Amino acid sequence: MNFWTWIAIMAGVLLGGATGVACRTTPPPPPAGVDCTAACERLGQLECEDGKPTPAGVPCATWLCATPMSSGRTACIAHASSCDAARACRGEP
Repeated sequence: MNFWTWIAIMAGVLLGGATGVACRTTPPPPPAGVDCTAACERLGQLECEDGKPTPAGVPCATWLCATPMSSGRTACIAHASSCDAARACRGEP
């Protein structure tokens, strides 16, 4: 690495830190009830296990909205044609 490359990297780090720019590792969960309810209704229509409450009794929409996923994934689940397709929306095999 040459001197000017190092200067450019350091300037980016310093300016990024000074302006409050930060990388987010996981997206925030979607607002409760927006796509989560529709996704859980679809899981119920398809009779998927994921559409049922957890063993602790937590409803689908509650745990689904609590997981860090984008609203695009819950929208994908809401339009899934099968339980396998719904699992694929969540990134599961």
